[in-house]
Amino acid sequence: MRDHHTTLGLSSDPDDRRTRRRNAAAIMIALSVGSLALTLLQVIGLVGVDYTGRFGWLKSWAYQVLGPYGPSVITGLLGIVLLVVGIQGRKSN
Repeated sequence: MRDHHTTLGLSSDPDDRRTRRRNAAAIMIALSVGSLALTLLQVIGLVGVDYTGRFGWLKSWAYQVLGPYGPSVITGLLGIVLLVVGIQGRKSN
C-alpha cells in the first residue's frame, strides 16, 4: 500500500524533490524561450499589440512610458527573468 504523502506529491525523498526542482527549472526555461520568441515577433512587427484583455493596462502603460517598443521590453524582461531563474534552478540541484 502506498503512503498517502507520496500520492499527494509530499515525498520526503531527496531524489524526488531534486527531480521536481529540475522539472520546474526546465519549465521556466521553456517559458522563457517562448517569451523571448514572442518578444522577437513583437519587435519585427509580426504580432500586433492589443491593449485590451487581462493585461491591457500593463501593455498600455508600457507603450506610454517606453514608447512603441514598450510592450516588447516588458515581454523581453519577463523572458530574461524566467531564463535566469530556470538556470539557477538547474544549477542548484
